Amino acid sequence: MTPNAITYEDMRPGSYELWSGFEDIDLNHVQAVMSFPNFPRFRGQTFPEENDTDLVRLRVNAYNELMVDGCVAGPAGA
Repeated sequence: MTPNAITYEDMRPGSYELWSGFEDIDLNHVQAVMSFPNFPRFRGQTFPEENDTDLVRLRVNAYNELMVDGCVAGPAGA
């Protein structure tokens, strides 16, 4: 590991593309994974730090929809 920034070309697509990540999981014979919310921090602490409650509500709803879509939906054509 280095403290230098890298580009998408330097990363495995599974680092940033949902379905490529599932392919990587299959390659490693992983049977289960748990989604951990890195962006909103533990219990969504990032969202309430905003003073605008309407914006907080929109952000929480958008994040929740993203989690549901990513966990329930299958890859295109599946």
